[in-house]
Amino acid sequence: MRFIKSLKTLLFCLSIAILPTPGARASFTSLYAFGDGLSTTTAPSLSQADYFEGRRYCNGRIWIEVLCQWQGITYVEARNKSLYSNTSDKLVTYANSFVALPPQERATSLFVVWCVNADFIDYLPPLPYTSANIPAWTTFINGSIARHELAINTLYGKGMRTIILPNSANVAKAPFFGIDQDDVNFVRARAVQFNVALQALIANLKSAHPDLVIYQPDVFTLFESVLANPTTYGITKT
Repeated sequence: MRFIKSLKTLLFCLSIAILPTPGARASFTSLYAFGDGLSTTTAPSLSQADYFEGRRYCNGRIWIEVLCQWQGITYVEARNKSLYSNTSDKLVTYANSFVALPPQERATSLFVVWCVNADFIDYLPPLPYTSANIPAWTTFINGSIARHELAINTLYGKGMRTIILPNSANVAKAPFFGIDQDDVNFVRARAVQFNVALQALIANLKSAHPDLVIYQPDVFTLFESVLANPTTYGITKT
């Protein structure tokens, strides 16, 4: 997954959609991440010269590193369990193996869970898509939501009290897949379907755990805005 050349404005927009800006830092001292290639700093060595340090699917630091800087958190690579193709199955595995936080660190530890895009990419069945495919997609989406719920409840039981939980973008828009417009529209509808289910999950989590703070950046809308208004974000080629 190769990123656009200039990410400064996009990173800014994503970061301010998540937490207070640098002038209003939250009182966090550590960050733990469970994501896919969009959040990894430990990818295998990449040959392309514009992949930052050969370990990020980006030409510079990724959004998590920028967020840590703006929040005054020391970025610790060992606390980031993100990697290309990490799906919600692996999310559950990492949550199960996570060592519980001591009570004094619960209020100052920030968590990120964002692997839904890898779920979609991993699932993408053979094209083309028709309405006959919707039941299978619904089963997949329900399974992903259930795994997210299991992992988040597990992490909560181990001391997580603040989580960033972004939604799904329309991954079919990535040129890498070469998907035609009808199928792009189909996948977009499935991303919307997932995001509706995610909102319901978030409501359930807040009800079950009143002390759990959930930040919900709308990456779906941001991604569509970037593609529709690229110059606003300093981008010339989408």
